[in-house]
Amino acid sequence: VAVELTGWGVEGAIQFAFESGTLIPAERGLVLAWDPELLVRRYNLNSDWVVGPYGGELPNGGGEVVLYQADGRVVDWLDYNDDTPWPSLADGFGEEEGYGFSLERICLDRSGASPQNWTASLPDTPTPLTVNTADSCDLYPVVMAMQREPSRPTARDDVVLHVFLAEYS
Repeated sequence: VAVELTGWGVEGAIQFAFESGTLIPAERGLVLAWDPELLVRRYNLNSDWVVGPYGGELPNGGGEVVLYQADGRVVDWLDYNDDTPWPSLADGFGEEEGYGFSLERICLDRSGASPQNWTASLPDTPTPLTVNTADSCDLYPVVMAMQREPSRPTARDDVVLHVFLAEYS
């Protein structure tokens, strides 16, 4: 089923308002790009599937991105960064400008706000409008902290390890 995006928008670190009549075709995606023409040329994409440019920037260190419907309801959002539990490699490092590691969503059916639903891409292999390199809804738990008892064990001590997991959906 195609999705009509008239009145939808993106807010936060970047800003964009979808033009009237913008559609995401059934079984297809749409890419929001800072420089749509460059993206179309670099990845040989159909220009009908790329929109932009957006205002603002996606900082390497983190930022919030909110997708909302015409009535103002939030469809999805994330507040990403490069500190644990987020993938630290996804910080844009690469051999060429515009390449490097980026964040890839693992499961489209799970919340974008969940750090466990994101991974670093393979280096210098962006995947616009293709299946991401990580594509599964079997998400791993995120370890937020660990504690051992006793705190300074000896070779003769039994050690108990307490692991604190994030509760994301």
